[in-house]
Amino acid sequence: MRKRAKYGNQRLPAQSARAARIGSEGEPSDEVQRFKRVYVLERRHLDYYRTGEESKYKPPKSWDGESQWDTPEVPASGRNEWIVAYNKIVALDLGMEPEHYLRVLFHILRGSSLYVPTVKQLSAPATAKMVLGHETKKTDNVSQQLRSETQRAKMEVKILTAGSGYSTDVAVYYTLASRRVGLSPLYKYCLASETVRILSTEGQNCENIERLEEFVERNAFLAAMDYMVFPDVYDDIWGDLIPKGFRKYASELLEKEFLGSE
Repeated sequence: MRKRAKYGNQRLPAQSARAARIGSEGEPSDEVQRFKRVYVLERRHLDYYRTGEESKYKPPKSWDGESQWDTPEVPASGRNEWIVAYNKIVALDLGMEPEHYLRVLFHILRGSSLYVPTVKQLSAPATAKMVLGHETKKTDNVSQQLRSETQRAKMEVKILTAGSGYSTDVAVYYTLASRRVGLSPLYKYCLASETVRILSTEGQNCENIERLEEFVERNAFLAAMDYMVFPDVYDDIWGDLIPKGFRKYASELLEKEFLGSE
């Protein structure tokens, strides 16, 4: 049985969450700084997922209470919107910490074309309702995700093998690369990993194993972002489709990114 990695723990902050503290130098607390880092990095990776291009997104300076233009004519507000947003999410008392709240929100956004809320919109009633609904129905959502993505992937592979005459490995590769099929990063990662495992076990020496391995490596981070929002649920429902050891690997990937610089 797999051991749960530290990053995957789903804490219940209705009791443990605290309003954000201000550091000794007037800076936001460690919790708020991490909250901001998670938002920025999630936003960058969402932009990449949606456009296929690297994002250098940076939030406006005004959200930190600084002057947007850094001129005397436009004075800074002094109001740190990250602290305000963090405290408002805590006050919602939804049974989840602000960081998890953010990550559930971006889990929703990766599966939709919805507009990305600004920091001031994070605690809006409509946003909170959407996040809480997704959290509450996470088991049903993950189960439905598995059924629908498996059906679409199987159909596409069948069309490419039976209709176009491609070998299975080539059909799987084209299925993974197709935006039209609409597979999530996690499902792509799992399907590519499983295909590599099967081909290697069967001793098939096809050139596409290397291409699939490159695909696995290239999509590991986005897959980890999906998986680590609800690791227990994905493990329970997706079962052996999740590669062995992925929880630990995914946890380390995200911690390295979220603890790094912006």
